[in-house]
Amino acid sequence: MISTQAEDYLKCIYILQENGARVRNSLIAQYLGVSPATVTEMLQKLSKNRLIDYKPYSEVKLTDKGLKLAEKLIWKHRIIECFLRDILGYEDLNKIHLEACRLEHATSEEFILRLCKILNNPEVCPHGKKIPKIEK
Repeated sequence: MISTQAEDYLKCIYILQENGARVRNSLIAQYLGVSPATVTEMLQKLSKNRLIDYKPYSEVKLTDKGLKLAEKLIWKHRIIECFLRDILGYEDLNKIHLEACRLEHATSEEFILRLCKILNNPEVCPHGKKIPKIEK
């Protein structure tokens, strides 16, 4: 099990890669609003856990293990966003995102699967991003 902060880094790397960016330390720092030194420290931890391929001053890439975990985290986040919009009536996309960030770390996979069923297995989140398919 990894920390909430480590999960946020994996999600960040996934999203940046999804958007076609070459993921580097400085881009992660900018995205997460932390210092480059903080990013380097976390990237080293993620690399030791074989979740990313990382060499200083090079592009950061998710390993197969890291990608699988990142997809599960993004899946949870985007399903929660759909729930907030479709069931609870949230309209502001920024609020939807922030609430999903707060909730995603505290929900079980079973809970998200139940939300999927209620929501008729959405394929796209409120921001128009594809919801990853995960093995259940």
